[in-house]
Amino acid sequence: MLLVLWWIGAAQAASLVPSWPDSPVRYHLETLIETPRSYLHVGRNNLQSRATRHGVRADVTCRGSLDKKRWGVDCSLDEVAFGGHAPGDDAEALKAIFAQYKEMLSGASVSLTITDTGRVSAMKLVGPTKSDARTGQMLETLHLFLRRLFSPLDLQLPKNGDDKGKKWRHRGAPMALELLTRYGTAGGIVLEHQVTGRTDALVDVSSSGRGSVTSGDTLEAGAGSLMRIESTGRGQLDSASGLIVWREIATQAKYTVSAYDTGSQRRDYAHTAWAGRIGEDGDVVTPPPATDP
Repeated sequence: MLLVLWWIGAAQAASLVPSWPDSPVRYHLETLIETPRSYLHVGRNNLQSRATRHGVRADVTCRGSLDKKRWGVDCSLDEVAFGGHAPGDDAEALKAIFAQYKEMLSGASVSLTITDTGRVSAMKLVGPTKSDARTGQMLETLHLFLRRLFSPLDLQLPKNGDDKGKKWRHRGAPMALELLTRYGTAGGIVLEHQVTGRTDALVDVSSSGRGSVTSGDTLEAGAGSLMRIESTGRGQLDSASGLIVWREIATQAKYTVSAYDTGSQRRDYAHTAWAGRIGEDGDVVTPPPATDP
């Protein structure tokens, strides 16, 4: 009898395996992106605006299917909203561009490829199409912002679902440690996860990552373009369903040399985001208040 109980306990402890059903799973997603040095938004009718803060929130409905060792997950964008801050005369232009973004995403969906350990290996916006160079730029920005919106769902779990009571490393390029650039993020990064608590099927997972990175288009610019990036995260997984209940991340980056430190801000880029399951009653599971360890 004791042997049976031990085996059951071991099986429950080794259940950190993702699963995405073909029945609908709903999430509420939010992200706040800070670019103190500003980010250029362009829109139709020659609109453009430089913004330093950008907020996106969405309700999505996701359905998954397993193909060998990868999940194909399609998430329809049920509701999307944009907000932000731009100085001076750019404020009205930014508001108009955000309205155009929302229009472009009407009826759109996001297609995710997720490994059998939960890592998001690919993401694609489905629906909007490029009609000219201007809309092409708008789609590039939407892709970058949606990656940050969906980044809390990029949670790699331990091999074979068993953490063995130890930390495990996120393989590949974590979405939480990406810079806001269409050229990709290059450099050395480390992101680790660990189980911090269990209550029945609910498993608490914390994350911590750091590295020195640069935009892919500045690889030849030397050390002056390097940024020190750090990220933390916490969340809860339902090991019975294989789904994330809630998760949040916080990332910040700053240039590593004083030549780039021309402003008074303490960081040159910051990104926070969280995701929470939407229940059948419409209630959202929100991250609980953080407490000191």
